[in-house]
Amino acid sequence: MPKLTVLMPVYNGEKFLKEAIESILNQTFEDFEFLIIDDKSQDGSKDIVLSFRDKRIRFIQNERNLGQTQTLNKGVGYSLGQYIARIDQDDRALPQRFNKEINILDKFDEISLVYSDSFIIDEEGKRRDKTLFDYVKPSRSFIFENLLRRNFITGNTALFRKNIFTEIGMYNSNYAIAAEYDVFLRLARAHKVDFIKEPLAEYRLHPANKSADTEKATQEIIAILINLDADSLEKNQKKILNKAISWHIASLGIHYLSRGNRKLCKAKAKEALKADFFNAKAIIEIFLATFFPQAFIDSLRSFKKGLRSI
Repeated sequence: MPKLTVLMPVYNGEKFLKEAIESILNQTFEDFEFLIIDDKSQDGSKDIVLSFRDKRIRFIQNERNLGQTQTLNKGVGYSLGQYIARIDQDDRALPQRFNKEINILDKFDEISLVYSDSFIIDEEGKRRDKTLFDYVKPSRSFIFENLLRRNFITGNTALFRKNIFTEIGMYNSNYAIAAEYDVFLRLARAHKVDFIKEPLAEYRLHPANKSADTEKATQEIIAILINLDADSLEKNQKKILNKAISWHIASLGIHYLSRGNRKLCKAKAKEALKADFFNAKAIIEIFLATFFPQAFIDSLRSFKKGLRSI
């Protein structure tokens, strides 16, 4: 049995797929199976996968398109390793990723998941000056409260114990975009997490994922937070949860305001204030949507970026 299962769902990923596969096959750690599940792609993804002759690759073709979340659950069910690592079809893992992450899980039984920093690359593979941890602050040990505030774990660096799914359940198929955040939150409720400050992967920004549905992603995150069992949380955790829900609802308001929908913006701002009366972002949104013309708001590109981070 392999020690590690590397799980990659694929859908119409031919543009960057070869690079992603090569980055896994070039790992210094070699005791793994590479489980690639094609979700009924309509491009040449299947042919690219089959062009590799590495015996560690296990290829599965879905009979119909299931979506990424159900494909991930299918992959977990087929996996043979005691550890599971994720990689997306357009990202790249650096050669030492598995070796360094598995070393932590092997040494510390109390750690259930380890993740790392990540380089950010463009469509051509050129790295940005800043890494992911320059934008989000990582956290270790019992990270649940920090994770409530904001997700700082990327799937392309996460490596975790397979048996954790027996305890916390699989990926929730109700979430098409934010399912991994839901898994990380459930895991963090009772398990320790660690991180490696060194970038061990490359996350690619390109037109396809830049244009991902921001509205739907934010709605899913709000649903995940609202559906948490708040009654089981401590008083301080409930306070953090309400602030996080309010922050994301207000972020939806910014999204609508930037598109000229003032009515929906103000509605979301008021909804955000019900969860957290002191949400400065929501207060500013109402002020902008009520008193300023759209041309003025559209001119404040840098201001809007700052407002999203409040």
